[in-house]
Amino acid sequence: MKINEIAFIVCYNDEFLMGECKKYIERLYLPEGYSIDIITVAEAPSMCAGYNAAMKSSDAWIKVYLHQDTFIANRYFIFNIVEIFNSDENIGIIGITGTDALPDSAIWWRGEVKGKFPFTKEEYIDERIGENYNLSEAVAVDGFLIATSKNVEWREDIFDGFDFYDISQCLEYRRRGYRVVIAEQRLPWCIHADGFFLDLDNYADARKKFFEEYEKEEYYLNDSHVLMNDVMEIEALLRDYKRKKEKFDSFQTIFLGEISDALKNNEYEKIMSLYVESANNITENEGMLMAIPADYLRFMVIMDAYQKESMAGIRLFLENTESFSELMGKFRKVEIYLRRLEYDFDNDAYNETFDFIYNENISQYAISEIMNSAVAQLGNLDRIKKIIQERTGYECNIICE
Repeated sequence: MKINEIAFIVCYNDEFLMGECKKYIERLYLPEGYSIDIITVAEAPSMCAGYNAAMKSSDAWIKVYLHQDTFIANRYFIFNIVEIFNSDENIGIIGITGTDALPDSAIWWRGEVKGKFPFTKEEYIDERIGENYNLSEAVAVDGFLIATSKNVEWREDIFDGFDFYDISQCLEYRRRGYRVVIAEQRLPWCIHADGFFLDLDNYADARKKFFEEYEKEEYYLNDSHVLMNDVMEIEALLRDYKRKKEKFDSFQTIFLGEISDALKNNEYEKIMSLYVESANNITENEGMLMAIPADYLRFMVIMDAYQKESMAGIRLFLENTESFSELMGKFRKVEIYLRRLEYDFDNDAYNETFDFIYNENISQYAISEIMNSAVAQLGNLDRIKKIIQERTGYECNIICE
């Protein structure tokens, strides 16, 4: 075992997000004598399968499993987790957020939340913990980032998708007598760039498998047994979600094809008409909003920007894209590049951001809409606005909460 090596393990299906995830890892401060290894697994059939393959390929003492859209912002992250693992050899898992009382529904965030959710509106700080840091014991932590000091196999024999693998792994560690903990954080140590949005397509099936394996486990570490009286209601909501999602997907398949055709032909007013039609369709099918994916919310932001650009008679965000997926990729790139401005990246990273803005003719209206949108999950808008104004002269209208 390589005591002084930290392996970062990422399953990915998006080259751009994976590249950005690496940039944040590579800017972390390293304790003297330590090294890092970044292990990537492309197109893994499941999270457990991908993580197991990577785990077995590495001799690193500490392994940090994270999503491709998880960006570790706190540059003292490695210092902090090394300090925590060294404090007690029985600590097996460190998480960013989780719970010490898993509800009967097994939906962890309906319990008492410990730690920090992975997004913030505050000015970011690089926090190095001292000797008097606080740890919370946990039953489960969220899988956007799980740091481990032991090698326990992920249950790919049970979970063949991307849900409940994280709670399962926490219980597997606890079965072996290891502690699962969450560090106290002034601000979350990382950002999960899609942290607001859930994909529940296969959630109910994974939840059923979870109960079949772990129904006799002790889910509670505190004195308040979290008795959920709405388990049946949760199951009904999941069934309702599936029904509405199937209906939305059927509508969206036709809608996305028409959007892509209009983009290829530069028929931007037609795209606006299709957008209005889709919004009316959603309004008429009350409750279908619950099943709308994040990409449709991004499309709504883009269309708001389109209207402002059209009124100003300037270049359009819709230009130079030939499909709905390309349009979403363009949005995500703007979002990711803007996020860099929240943190102290080097000049090359900043220059890459502004090269993209200039080369793609991203207007101040588009930037303003993306900065203000919840779906982009940008934090310190004042800092972003200041840097943009200094570099471009853009006057971005932002709403800081």
